[in-house]
Amino acid sequence: MDNHSARAGSGNPTWPRAGPKREFMNVACASCESQTSKTKKPPALTAKRWVAKGSRPHHNLALLLELAYKKLDAALIAQLRANGHSDLRPAHSQVFGAIPAEGARVGEMAAHAGITQQSMSELVDSLQRLGYLERRPDPKDRRARIIVFTERGWEAVRAGIATVDRIEQEWAQRIGAAQVAAVREALEVITLSENDAD
Repeated sequence: MDNHSARAGSGNPTWPRAGPKREFMNVACASCESQTSKTKKPPALTAKRWVAKGSRPHHNLALLLELAYKKLDAALIAQLRANGHSDLRPAHSQVFGAIPAEGARVGEMAAHAGITQQSMSELVDSLQRLGYLERRPDPKDRRARIIVFTERGWEAVRAGIATVDRIEQEWAQRIGAAQVAAVREALEVITLSENDAD
């Protein structure tokens, strides 16, 4: 159910109407299409929902997760570029995260990344030209090909792992190691659950 369905069909974001009139701030939400701002330009997308002015903002968890990932990914790519991998771009993260140590077929990688096989194939072609990947015969089916890392690709993987570890340590210093551990445990339960509906 949409997080604004409680408005009972009303398109007015100042709902609820009961009680004294309340003034609402216009803070963007992924599912909000209408805006109360007097300016024509909509505000930048944030993780906040419509909230009463002066009250504590209610944050959209899905957007917070997305924003956290984007921050980490941007820091990761920046560090990789600083380490000599200046030809990498953010879209390449989808490829690096979809290849196990033994390699994988393009279709498997696309399914893992949640993108089309054509898009994944284009990214793989790009990284192959840059020297990060190579295609080899699949040992399980010689007619098929799998994607594996080259030595340059493994260098980027090792640098990426070190960068992510450093970022997690920075988060632990900022909010506490116990908080980071709790977030990790909760997300593992949510994302790795075998009972999730398709």
